Amino acid sequence: MFTNYKNLLFLFFKLFSFKEICLINSPSQLLCLNELIFLNKNQNKILILIGYPSDTSLSQIRSLILDLPLSNKTIFLIDLMNEQQFSTFLKFFKFFLVFKKSIIGDFNYYLSKGIYKYTKETIFLDEGINVLNIDNKDIKKKFSFFSIFENISKKTYKKNNYDFLKNIISSKKIKNDNVYLLGTSDASPKINVLSEKLYFNLIKNFCYKFKEKNIYFIPHRNEPAYKIEELKISNLNIKKINKPIEYVLAKSDYLPNSVFGFYTMGLVNLKILFDKSGVNVVNINYNLDTLDDKNLAKLYEKYQMLFNQLGINQVKINNE
Repeated sequence: MFTNYKNLLFLFFKLFSFKEICLINSPSQLLCLNELIFLNKNQNKILILIGYPSDTSLSQIRSLILDLPLSNKTIFLIDLMNEQQFSTFLKFFKFFLVFKKSIIGDFNYYLSKGIYKYTKETIFLDEGINVLNIDNKDIKKKFSFFSIFENISKKTYKKNNYDFLKNIISSKKIKNDNVYLLGTSDASPKINVLSEKLYFNLIKNFCYKFKEKNIYFIPHRNEPAYKIEELKISNLNIKKINKPIEYVLAKSDYLPNSVFGFYTMGLVNLKILFDKSGVNVVNINYNLDTLDDKNLAKLYEKYQMLFNQLGINQVKINNE
């Protein structure tokens, strides 16, 4: 049960006083929210609730909030109560949600469902592939999307073109000998769907193929960076970041010549962000038949089709 009734009352009155509520559970969702607010010129006052993400995601969100020009009230739920307590709180508060609007970062997050099922109108933020899996028939309330994709639904609210971040990079120059390589959480011990041996071989072969370049490796926030350091590749520099890669690159003094990634939706976001900037966004293409996880291979094949549609370049790298 609740151990701090002062926090409970504080949250109740905050939720009660705002007509629009947003639940965010990752740094990239927060970036999307910022783009939505920027596009709408912050027309409405929004109460931003930060859910219960991983420790690394939470750290990035806290850091990002200090940088973004968000004038909205933000509450970190973990500072008030634990996840189970908030879930219980929602069961009682749901009767007060029926006259409110909601903005949801993760359609599948069970706490999100405890909000958007009861609000009169919902905007889903699309940071990548999740919204593509939504069955419109499953959502009974009025809803729409703020999406990086066009025409994913008859109810697309507006397209996210990353206009806020594009304003930041518009005057920046490209540093031609700098290349960024994005890591992936698929090879991390927590997920473990991509063979670590295969992953390391791809990184080594990539660095050899571009041995004349300065390669900056950006570990995924859930990826153990020390294992990449142990590869001891001479032209590979580990660059640890505490914000989403889209924001970090936009705020850098120079833009990279190219950004490479391993079948990640981050490439789609970067393709949109760097449109007309001259930065190459490239997927690392390798033999997917060598993957042990066939479901992962099928997912990557879908990504491949999407990359082709969006004009994302490909580079072939040997798996061996």
